[in-house]
Amino acid sequence: MMDAAIMKAENSDEDTLPWYRQFWPWFIISLPATAVVAGIATVIIAVKYDDSLVVDNYYKAGLAINQVLTQQDVARQLGISAVLDYDADSHQLIVQLPAEIAQQNSVIKLRLVHSTQAKKDKNLLLNRGHQSNFILQVDTIQDGWWKLFIEPVDGEWQISQRIHFPMHGKQIVQPKP
Repeated sequence: MMDAAIMKAENSDEDTLPWYRQFWPWFIISLPATAVVAGIATVIIAVKYDDSLVVDNYYKAGLAINQVLTQQDVARQLGISAVLDYDADSHQLIVQLPAEIAQQNSVIKLRLVHSTQAKKDKNLLLNRGHQSNFILQVDTIQDGWWKLFIEPVDGEWQISQRIHFPMHGKQIVQPKP
């Protein structure tokens, strides 16, 4: 009997602790509380940052893809390729095109499209310098992967390639096969 009285006394001591001093209520409360905090963080991120990679009008984007494929076919038929060089010290971007193409164009368009952040995209116009080089002073180009598009102002042809900055040496840009 004595053992039963001692066990009852021990059990009553555990039961007399207030609920906020016990482990299990806090563990059970922490699970939904964690979900609420994660949900609030998700809402803040969704409101603060733009989802710029989502295209609003898929039909227009699909039509534009067909036009780009046509431009690349023209570039392939004309045998257009470019040599791209970027001097990080002087921030000078040089595009060398075949002489006959360079003679037809005094200005070319160059677009640098950032892989994930549309705010960093650059649309540049390069003027023909000496020989068949097109040269432009540019701001610092952030390190990372960029999609490069080169085309004349009239948009007759286009060549593109994925480029990593900082570049090491010259890069050849050719139409896709």
